[in-house]
Amino acid sequence: MKKILILANSDIGLYNFRKEIIQGFVEENYEVHISLPNGPHVKKLIDLGCIFHETSVDRRGVNPLIDLKLIINYIKLIRNIQPNLVLTYTIKPNLYGGLVSRILNIKYIANITGIGTVFQKESFLKKIIVILYQFSLKNAETLIFQNTDNLSVFKNNKIKGKNATLVPGSGVNLLDFPYTNLRNNEEVNFLFVGRIMVEKGINEFLYVAKEMQYEKVKFHVVGEIEDPNLKKIVYQYNTEKIIDYHGFHKDVKKYIEKCDCLINPSYHEGMSNVLLEAGSMGRPLIASNISGCKEIIDDSINGYLFDVKDGESLLKVVKKFTELTNDEIKKMSKASRKKIEAEFNRNNITELYINFANNIIGGNINA
Repeated sequence: MKKILILANSDIGLYNFRKEIIQGFVEENYEVHISLPNGPHVKKLIDLGCIFHETSVDRRGVNPLIDLKLIINYIKLIRNIQPNLVLTYTIKPNLYGGLVSRILNIKYIANITGIGTVFQKESFLKKIIVILYQFSLKNAETLIFQNTDNLSVFKNNKIKGKNATLVPGSGVNLLDFPYTNLRNNEEVNFLFVGRIMVEKGINEFLYVAKEMQYEKVKFHVVGEIEDPNLKKIVYQYNTEKIIDYHGFHKDVKKYIEKCDCLINPSYHEGMSNVLLEAGSMGRPLIASNISGCKEIIDDSINGYLFDVKDGESLLKVVKKFTELTNDEIKKMSKASRKKIEAEFNRNNITELYINFANNIIGGNINA
């Protein structure tokens, strides 16, 4: 039996965005191993047919001793499982999983789902990360990118594997996020879903909400406050009814269904899952004109793009949206669903991954 080992840093992300890929591997008679921290979705992953290996991953820390422990755990794990292919997601699994796979001469694929802030300016940390990437990913069978900008950044920094492949993100399950009709509200409801931090553009969203607080609009925020400096202003705006803050929720479908338009003012993305999900449900979209967002929005067709980090630019397109007629909004709604169906169906992306794996491993492998 063919064995595949998936290295990730979160059970929630792996289940929500990649469960169909896992199901595809199971149906192809792969023995699927997953290595990640324990969490609420692990049982669901096991129920899909995975063999779970609990592995602690410090997602944001830079403690070398903790990272060394992760490398040692990966060495033990890969030697024990002897997978035919290792599939890695997110920065530390990519770096250290790639490093160990290369050292142990195991075939591997690395998914570049985003590059974060480290590449946005020159620093000592960036130099270290680039060197690590160059060494760790050199023998990767392919590096999978979600947008052309991230691909260009890696090329410019001479980070490469044997091949590079562009896929349209994780896609979206069209059945999990079905088209729902817009509600005919007197007020226009705008929705922000994401981690509440500066890099997700929450300040621009709050600026627009305050500027438009006396108009027939409502601004809703769903997400965990990760930046403690933003906690006071979010709660203050909620108290003053400038926004409705709903806290963190695992399932955001009910909030998408109630909104008229989803706004993603993020500064950088791999491929925005929340835009894909809202688009699948037929919601017009507004987002920063950046890679990972602009691929999902056809400007003035299923939404609007605005200048990243620019509150005035966002305000302009939000006001433009409020001036649309109901028929124009409904037309945008249908265009969003049509766009997602045509370009971001997760079933098609699952098929790509199965083909990658089968071509890399080649033929039938006996247990």
